[in-house]
Amino acid sequence: MNKFSAQNTNKLYVVLTSLVPLLLVYLPKTPISGSQFIIYPLLALLFSSIIFWISIKKKLFIVFKVKFLIVLFLLYDLILVISFLINTNELRSTAPLELFRPLLLVIFLLYGYSIARLGNKNSLEEGLLIAAYTIILGQFILGVFQALGLNYFSVLYSAEKSREFGLIFRVTGSLGNPNNMAWVVSNSAMIVSFLGHKNKKLYWLFLMIAFIVVVMSSSRTIILLFPLMIISSIFLASKSNYKNLRALIIIGLFISISIFLIFVLGSQYFPYLSQLKLVVKSGNLMSINSFSLRVIHWENVYQEFSSAGLLREFFGLGSRQIVRTVDNDFLYILYRVGWVGLSIHLFISLYSFIIFQKSKVKNIAAIGRHYLFFALVFGLVAETLASWYQPLLLFFILGLNIGCSEKSKKILKFSNLHSQIQPSQIYFKNIS
Repeated sequence: MNKFSAQNTNKLYVVLTSLVPLLLVYLPKTPISGSQFIIYPLLALLFSSIIFWISIKKKLFIVFKVKFLIVLFLLYDLILVISFLINTNELRSTAPLELFRPLLLVIFLLYGYSIARLGNKNSLEEGLLIAAYTIILGQFILGVFQALGLNYFSVLYSAEKSREFGLIFRVTGSLGNPNNMAWVVSNSAMIVSFLGHKNKKLYWLFLMIAFIVVVMSSSRTIILLFPLMIISSIFLASKSNYKNLRALIIIGLFISISIFLIFVLGSQYFPYLSQLKLVVKSGNLMSINSFSLRVIHWENVYQEFSSAGLLREFFGLGSRQIVRTVDNDFLYILYRVGWVGLSIHLFISLYSFIIFQKSKVKNIAAIGRHYLFFALVFGLVAETLASWYQPLLLFFILGLNIGCSEKSKKILKFSNLHSQIQPSQIYFKNIS
């Protein structure tokens, strides 16, 4: 392969990597109910086609880790089927479509694995970084338009939950939900923290923009998580952790002062964020209206779950209307597919974390590990890994990590084998 061809191949894998986060964020999300059930099959068809094209180009060997994860997803899907069967009379009309979600996760896992086996690590990291920059900048631009009440993009992206600058202010970007937008931007900033060190000016500029977007979202949970996500990722990404301690202290002070000023000076414009002051004063999370409503809903669902009988405690309540939204990842899984389903879900999360933890592919593994950890934390007040959208990127990154690791092992094995060949062996082989 000549140099020009190699460069084109590398660019191809940059595009194939960036495709996943960009499509997940920027595919149209209209106010039409059930539109997600059109988008996700289209994504499945697209990435399945690319997997098929890659498999034709080069035969791929699926390693045990990927096979085992696929078995776990299929097992979870089986539990979902059982749960739906024992709750047939009370299922929502969209319930059968939910059986497709574990299969979608398998496709994203295989897609990440496939492109990682053929592309080089630098191309994959560049693709993730370009996607992160594009997401942060794009959400900022959309947020500014929504803040000014200029909903030119509302045909493509629902702005129903956004509020222009005034008495109540929050924006939703292209995600249609302020919490989802803040989560996506925070994770994009985390990717920049791990991969964007080569251009320091761009690095700090985009971290600043990301913080502004998170504040514009008025997401209380992400406002609190954002400093932890960024400071921990900068610390872990640094080759000399203690050398950058001063920079981390400055970042921490800047974010703390900014949040304080928002609470003190801008509480009338950020009423959702200003509710955090009530928590500080009362020392009780129930001071936040949305949290107290969550607790009431959790209690109501628990009453129905605990009184539904032993079989439903094992396999859940299925897709009933009462568990349509629970605002807690763990309770959402428990109430829908019972203790059996929750056990499988937690085991998949644990197994994924172990894979990231043991990986030699430093940056991609660190991104995946951070994403998984903070998804579990954010999952205390929202559906994260149990949702349609958020686990797709996680298992794509997991596929990238496994593929890169296996490719590195293969290269190392070949290198060791080559180094063991004695010069005399090569000489006799040539003259024969």
